[in-house]
Amino acid sequence: MRAVLKHSEELDNMGINCPGIVTLSRKLWENGIYSGDYPVDLDNAEKMLAQILDETRGEK
Repeated sequence: MRAVLKHSEELDNMGINCPGIVTLSRKLWENGIYSGDYPVDLDNAEKMLAQILDETRGEK
């Protein structure tokens, strides 16, 4: 599933809407803010955002 989600921009261009968290994680990844796996559920999305916040606060 993550391999498909990495092509979310192409899917969006074809009219196939991806979940918002996928679009957000793609944009974060493209801007160098996040480099982990694309979240496939809300638990993974929460972990992704917590990791980003911890890194921006200097916590790891």
